[in-house]
Amino acid sequence: MATSSTRVQRLYGISRSLGDVLQNSQSKDEWVNLDFGFLGLQRFALKKEGNEFALLKSYKDNEGNDKSFSLGKLFEVKDKSNNATGLYSGSFGLYRIYSKDLNKQVTLNNDCVVLTLHFLKEPRKLGESEVLKIGYITGQFAIEQEKISRGKENE
Repeated sequence: MATSSTRVQRLYGISRSLGDVLQNSQSKDEWVNLDFGFLGLQRFALKKEGNEFALLKSYKDNEGNDKSFSLGKLFEVKDKSNNATGLYSGSFGLYRIYSKDLNKQVTLNNDCVVLTLHFLKEPRKLGESEVLKIGYITGQFAIEQEKISRGKENE
């Protein structure tokens, strides 16, 4: 009797630089400017929370009040020996579904963009401003692909 099992593999695109990590040298505020192609240049605040960073997007609501939401988090990357590498990475899902269990829309990261935060060894001053370049962010698409493997039992 033949059996089949489903194994999911992820295909990765080419890693590309998406933008810079910047810091105001006076206020120490940090943000990233990410170039999302047809979505244009987007600015996100970068907030350190323990061993991870949150990407926060600010906007104004219909009444003109300042609001923000979290795009997601970048988590500390560790090597095989569980040592910190100095990189932070996270996967950001590309589509949403409605979860009956949670009674709300949820974002899946089956197909996603993987963002990786790289810090420079030394900050670079940008011109005569108070802004420093302290790192950059790379990104690559990660798309799940189903692979069906067929085997025979009892042979």
